[in-house]
Amino acid sequence: MTPKANRAARRAACTPVPGFSLIEVIAAIALFAFGVTTLTGLLTASVASTGSTTDASLAAHLGDLIRIELQTRVARAGSLEPVNVLLRAPASPFGDPRTDSQLLFASRDGTTVGSYADPVWDDHLLERHFVIELVRLDLGGPANEGSESAFAANYFAVVRWPAFGPETDSTQPERIKPALRGQQEAVLLTGVITR
Repeated sequence: MTPKANRAARRAACTPVPGFSLIEVIAAIALFAFGVTTLTGLLTASVASTGSTTDASLAAHLGDLIRIELQTRVARAGSLEPVNVLLRAPASPFGDPRTDSQLLFASRDGTTVGSYADPVWDDHLLERHFVIELVRLDLGGPANEGSESAFAANYFAVVRWPAFGPETDSTQPERIKPALRGQQEAVLLTGVITR
């Protein structure tokens, strides 16, 4: 091989081949990973938001179911007394809803309303998805008093969910406990029951 050919061969060996450097490849992978992570986070938030919106919509539709349940109790008793027993001032946020006889519960599908120990429930606590607290609206006058002469009871219902959640400090993950109010969402509904 001649010296001129030898120099040309060495020059050809040192000539960079077109392509990507290692730094460019690493930067592209990092950018792709960042994009996938961001998309995953957005999708997770979107799914959680959709579930929350669905529950809020179901809670808003419970107003008619609550009114029908209360009106049925009034019709059976012939007076507003069963409703007056349920209506009260706002409850303590620290009470146990399983022992509070003034609270009602509703199923997630909106087909069942009843007190905690009502026989309409199966034994599984999670069927009681919404907890309902009924608070009297005192509008004044004999028509709205909590007496026997009253012919109407005005109320608002605080519907909170979820009523129960998993027990985090338990060694048995199937055990559940009342959800803390700070971890619940709520909807306020109004209604009136007549005698």
